[in-house]
Amino acid sequence: MPVGADSAQYVGESAHHELTDEDLQVLYNWVDEIPLSRPKRNISRDFSDGVLTAEVVKHFFPKFVDLHNYSAAHSVSQKMYNWNTLNIKVFKKMDLVLNRKEIENVVNMVPDSVERVLLAIKIHIEQKQSQKRNYEPAAHNNNGNNNFNMDLGGAGFGIPQGGNKENFYQHENEEQ
Repeated sequence: MPVGADSAQYVGESAHHELTDEDLQVLYNWVDEIPLSRPKRNISRDFSDGVLTAEVVKHFFPKFVDLHNYSAAHSVSQKMYNWNTLNIKVFKKMDLVLNRKEIENVVNMVPDSVERVLLAIKIHIEQKQSQKRNYEPAAHNNNGNNNFNMDLGGAGFGIPQGGNKENFYQHENEEQ
């Protein structure tokens, strides 16, 4: 585990879960609902450079992603740069972590790699949206700071339970 990342959810833990046809169909339908800059023909190839993944996250969390940081790429080095930038600048804010092997697998289009990453992102986004809907103003203390403790643990697919107890949306507000 990387130093300082002990509170993050590790995407790679989902590698222990066998993706079913139903899992994949739900994922593909979800991706199809998101407006992207290029057509999707082969998910492994289309998402291997990280650009479309950045667009997916930006669709849900616009303040987290600056699309100018990501350029369409064919070279492994540029793809790695894009994914490392996503990992450091975006996923870190989301308390998600990709390890080097996971990034290499996506970049090298290893079967099911991008699906596992996208599924983990989808689950994480849905958790954050659910938190936001369930957040009540009564959870603020007198000085306006958040005063509640929510479990941000995984929702299956091997993502560790527990997660970070820090309020995710506090990070989003700091971006403003």
